Amino acid sequence: MASATYRVSANNLRPVIRDIRDLLPLFRQVTLQAVPRVYNVAADGLCNWIMDMQLSPITTLRKSADDTA
Repeated sequence: MASATYRVSANNLRPVIRDIRDLLPLFRQVTLQAVPRVYNVAADGLCNWIMDMQLSPITTLRKSADDTA
């Protein structure tokens, strides 16, 4: 497993980071990637869209062949 060093300065995010670290071993593969600040608005919109879908925890989102335009 790769190791990275990061700092969470927002106190309200510390419990979320702790929960994520606890959940990571439950997945076969996880890729975490830093998002440049310029893309934060788009990333936030995408996250909101996913949360609004209210999917079950075992749902996998995949891009269909029809979406490759």
